[in-house]
Amino acid sequence: MKIPVRQDTLRVKHILLLGAALWMFGGCQAVDYAFRDELDAKSELSWSEKRARWELEDAKFRYQDGTLDRYGYNVVRKRHGLRPVR
Repeated sequence: MKIPVRQDTLRVKHILLLGAALWMFGGCQAVDYAFRDELDAKSELSWSEKRARWELEDAKFRYQDGTLDRYGYNVVRKRHGLRPVR
């Protein structure tokens, strides 16, 4: 025996199911906001470390290649807390 279902309740069920599916697959952004600052700080730190390493390697390569003089190379080394080359 089939239970009669009104059309307007059927639409409500569809809307609720669609809402539940969007909620489940959409994710909760409140969780992202809670950890966003921590993740940004870590990624910025790793980015600055990579940038510093790249600057030193690039300056060393250019100094050995002859396209950067000793003064410029020492400026880069001092900026990163290293002793100058003599």
